[in-house]
Amino acid sequence: MVATARLERGRRAVESRAQLNTADLRLIWLLVEEGPRTMKEISEELGLEQSTVNRQANAALKAGYLERAEQAGGGARTLTPTDEGYDLFAGDMRFVMAVLEEGLSAVPVAEAKRFMDNLVTFSEAYTRAAERSS
Repeated sequence: MVATARLERGRRAVESRAQLNTADLRLIWLLVEEGPRTMKEISEELGLEQSTVNRQANAALKAGYLERAEQAGGGARTLTPTDEGYDLFAGDMRFVMAVLEEGLSAVPVAEAKRFMDNLVTFSEAYTRAAERSS
């Protein structure tokens, strides 16, 4: 229990120091990794209600982190990160990766692979249990 509380404390500290909020970071991450998406596609891929995606995307559009792009031949407009949104995302990712690297460097080298294997196993089981509970 103490370990999970410490992990949560660290997660909150990282989140508070990031330039983007969690919703903006998640949206931009998806668009950087997967390319332009409609709000409906974002909703499906993130497993969020359409109204939640609309609210979050509209806030990111207003902040200047995302922009809408017209589709050739009409259809729903897609969202893409602006240069500002991408730059903030890249900076936050550098920060997050530096924190993770420092944390992982505390794991003895001989145990690193086993630690990562166990972390993957734990994460998958944790996610299955959480999703089954909803």
